[in-house]
Amino acid sequence: MAIDFDYLVNESSEAKEFCEAGIKGLCLDVIDKYWWGIIIEVIIFFLTFAMIGIICDEYLVPSLEILCVKLNLKEDVAGASFLAFGASAPEIVISIITTIQGGDNVDLGIGSIIGSGMTGLMLIPGICGMAAKRDLELKRRPLTRDVIFYILSLAGLVLFLHDGTIYPLEGVYLMLVYIGYVLLLVFAPMVRRTYRIKNHLIDPNITTSFINNDGMDSDEERSYEPISAMADLNEDLAYEESFNPIDANTPVSTSAKMRRGAKSVTGAFTAFYTKYISAPICWFFRHVIPACKHGTESERLYLVTFLVSIFWVAVTTFIMGAVSQRWVEMIKAMGFSASVGTLIGMVLIGFGASIADLMQCYAVSVKGYGSMAISNSVGSQILNICIGLGLPWFIKGMISGHGVEIPGSQIVQKAGFILAIGSLVLIAITLGPALIFKENKCKLGKVKGLVMIICCFVGLGAYAVVSIKG
Repeated sequence: MAIDFDYLVNESSEAKEFCEAGIKGLCLDVIDKYWWGIIIEVIIFFLTFAMIGIICDEYLVPSLEILCVKLNLKEDVAGASFLAFGASAPEIVISIITTIQGGDNVDLGIGSIIGSGMTGLMLIPGICGMAAKRDLELKRRPLTRDVIFYILSLAGLVLFLHDGTIYPLEGVYLMLVYIGYVLLLVFAPMVRRTYRIKNHLIDPNITTSFINNDGMDSDEERSYEPISAMADLNEDLAYEESFNPIDANTPVSTSAKMRRGAKSVTGAFTAFYTKYISAPICWFFRHVIPACKHGTESERLYLVTFLVSIFWVAVTTFIMGAVSQRWVEMIKAMGFSASVGTLIGMVLIGFGASIADLMQCYAVSVKGYGSMAISNSVGSQILNICIGLGLPWFIKGMISGHGVEIPGSQIVQKAGFILAIGSLVLIAITLGPALIFKENKCKLGKVKGLVMIICCFVGLGAYAVVSIKG
């Protein structure tokens, strides 16, 4: 029997009897009363992850890379702004959607951001440390900078959740933290160079290389260049130089291009995934999203590619959110805490959206290039909180005039505390020894990596207990 969608959208009582979830819930309550309906929802949920990953990797990130080149952005600025958005698009979009919908849905968006934070701050660094053949060396100053700004954003998040309402000015604070972060990336290298010239620490007529140059910051001052520009000349060289900041002679690309290294990790599963899942999805998107590549005629389509990619990310994220929200409703109907939405967001969306990143980071860490993966992972979390939460909270608060209500804010706040503890663990085992012994590099090895992984799952387990019990 054909379904009349006009009937489903109708807000009459008869329509609600047929489809209680409504159009924003994709009428999933019609099918999930049966076992096969649950299976369909699970398939849809994981297909949306695959679709979002393909859109971001093949269309969104390449279009943003071209935009960064057009704007002549420095690598750090490009990585912290447009490219970070490309990597964090699913979490940010679902946060925007759930904030607009309001009610219990807001918890789901916050949970996805916090779950992504736990992955980026603890799980990914831990896996990189465990997988690396020798201790990873992280530059102390960039890591210190990123951690400080992340603490500022996380502290604001935890404090603002205390009274259960987020006001527009609180959203402004988060956005200002991010603006300050980007401004620091833009102007700090120039300030340091000016200081060194005035104090005769460097020769202003010498252009420094960033090879084995711990004291200089020329790598921070380079303009961004997509890896494709190098890959066309020598694919192996481009890959190696992109993830080895010590030995490289050419510009370094971003973590969005780590997928080449992940090929050796997966094996048979990758073959199955590519043939039966990825290939059909890629075929579909090739017909609905114009491709663009730096250095080719298609480069001029980058704005169209960007806008169409954002549209499809929004569509697939909406579907993912609808399935997640339906599962939250079903779990609450079983008698569990109303704040379980945050837990679902953390586990299914925050962690789930990071699976591809985890595989890629593991692959490059095995090859000895995990330091860049960690730097990009930690830095992107600032965008997640400041823009992923701050921007929709500000807009919704200004429209409603009374702020954004956060259901179960006290329990959600505890998730923020757990994430804060994770940040302190990262500081204690990486920055702490470097600051105490006045070393230029922070070291992360197998033992420290294992500690971070354990802390991640202990924190998640602790929050699961608190969330379920209410």
